[in-house]
Amino acid sequence: MLRALALLLTALPMLATTARAAPPDGITPDPEISAWYRSLRDVRGLSCCDQSDCRPVPYRAMAGSIEVFIGRSTFGPSAPDAWMRVPTESMLPRENPTGTAVACYFGGRVACFVRPIEG
Repeated sequence: MLRALALLLTALPMLATTARAAPPDGITPDPEISAWYRSLRDVRGLSCCDQSDCRPVPYRAMAGSIEVFIGRSTFGPSAPDAWMRVPTESMLPRENPTGTAVACYFGGRVACFVRPIEG
């Protein structure tokens, strides 16, 4: 019993460090862009996560709101594969060095959204 507990306590730090999701396939982490993703904070100051939860997305303006496409091919098999409304509190009015719209999706909701630089 004590040996099993000791093994579990030894393994927990390793599990905690490997539990973080990796960037999506086809995305080569760029240190500057990765830092930008990590800097995203919602209106409460909570992290929107990073490149593991945030992706470039198609978006559209619909009757006074913004919708983003949260696709399974982009966000994984548990994504809805549908257009989702971006809550007003999830819209971040800030610079965007990616050149495309970015949404952070987790917990079944769009946590953060940043428009591309439009000009």
